[in-house]
Amino acid sequence: HGGSAAPSELPQFKPIDSLKGVDHLKRKTLASLRTQQTMAGTISFVANQRLFRLRELRQDTQDTLHERDVLLETKRKQLDNLKIFITPAVRDLNSLLDAL
Repeated sequence: HGGSAAPSELPQFKPIDSLKGVDHLKRKTLASLRTQQTMAGTISFVANQRLFRLRELRQDTQDTLHERDVLLETKRKQLDNLKIFITPAVRDLNSLLDAL
């Protein structure tokens, strides 16, 4: 009974090794998930910033378009007023030319 056991008779502690493996895998997975979470957070932050900037740009564009519409309406009224003055003057000129 005092002799050394043959290698094939030594107990195999595979469960412990595989538990270590599971633990290692769990740590790696958690680290990977944390990294992905951080990346997702960064992407979300950047996307929100861009969305905010796009909304600002849209508002600026709408404001600019409104200003342009107001300006165009003002110019149209000025042209209408000019027409009111010019039309009789042209008529008078034509009458004078006809009389010559």
